[in-house]
Amino acid sequence: NPGSSQQTIDESRGVGNGYGLVHWDPPEKKFLEWAGLSKEEANRMAQESPKELMDLQLQYLLETSTGRTKEGEEINKEWLLIGGDETMSYDNYIKSTDNPANLAISFCQSYERTENGYSDRQEWAEEWYKHFQGKSDIRDYYEQKGFQY
Repeated sequence: NPGSSQQTIDESRGVGNGYGLVHWDPPEKKFLEWAGLSKEEANRMAQESPKELMDLQLQYLLETSTGRTKEGEEINKEWLLIGGDETMSYDNYIKSTDNPANLAISFCQSYERTENGYSDRQEWAEEWYKHFQGKSDIRDYYEQKGFQY
């Protein structure tokens, strides 16, 4: 959901407020500033034109992964090689033929920088991969898990 927000409370680091597809935190200094949107404008887009909001977020993800805008200007790169068994460069990541579970961990370690939830993300990556291959319907998977699709 491109308009979703996530609030996490971590006793050691305080409160985090992620926003959007990747739950950028803090959203004001990440996606929203880049897109020139207020929280209210982004929330309105989520209701009225979610595809446009998702396209903006995917563009931001691509630009911050490569460190370059679509016009070729350099920007802060979010794809970092900060450690972990599955960390790889962005160029290697997008060309990789590794299994979806390992690539999910690489994304978590290199871009999203999550500290937990790897097993869920690995399972979701595998299920989406099966869906895109035409081997399953992702709606069935989420319904079995008790989620509404």
